[in-house]
This record gives sequence, C-alpha cells and structure tokens, in this order.
Amino acid sequence: MHGALHAIATAVALPYALLAACFAMVGELARARGLWAVVDALFAHAAWFVGWGIYLIPLAALSLAAAGFCSRLRRVAALSLALVSGSSLLTIVLLHAGPLESGHLLFLFPCVAVLLGSIWLFHRADQPAGAPAA
Repeated sequence: MHGALHAIATAVALPYALLAACFAMVGELARARGLWAVVDALFAHAAWFVGWGIYLIPLAALSLAAAGFCSRLRRVAALSLALVSGSSLLTIVLLHAGPLESGHLLFLFPCVAVLLGSIWLFHRADQPAGAPAA
C-alpha cells in the first residue's frame, strides 16, 4: 500500500513540478535584457530539453515512483517527493503575480496534499509492515 500511495502522489506532483519549472523559465525570460537575450535563453532551454530533458524528466519521475516500492528506499523516496512537491508549491506561490484567491488555492490543494502525504509516508516508512501506526 505504501508503494501505491507513493506512486499516485508522484503522478499528482509531476504536473506541479513541470508548472514550477515553466514559471521559473518565464521569470528568467522576463529578466532578459533585449530581444536577442530572450531568444538566446529560449533556445538554450529548448536545446537542453531536446538534448537531455526529454529523457531525464520521465526517467526521474519513474525512478521516484518506483523507489516507493523498495523497502530500503522508502524514506529517501518519501523525502524526495516532499522536496519536489514543497519546492514546486513554493515556486508557484512565490512567482505567481498577484494575490492567491480561492480558485488558486483549490488548484494548489493536491500539491499540498502530496506534500503532507509524503511527510506522513516519510514518518511511516521506518515502521515494520505489521506494526500498528502510532
């Protein structure tokens, strides 16, 4: 059950991580001085994505999801998922232009749930399978 919850949480957190990366990229493009700097930064990101990102992003997501099924890696996987969801949430909230309204909070609720769930999975990972939860 631990592995299935971890895999579902990873699938939920992945779009938020990609959205946070897009927010960071747009912020970098907004800080560029002049049209050529914007085009250069855009091509640099596109070259990285085509060269490495198209392979590394799915591999990292699958590795993170699969690590939840391995009993020795559960704590590390839960901590990694907490870091991914927490940093994604923080990036989206900080780089958002304007105040957060109820619709924004409703949109961010699954990422908050993944963050809290991964913290719970982190604490639960050190207990044996048959032990009652404290």
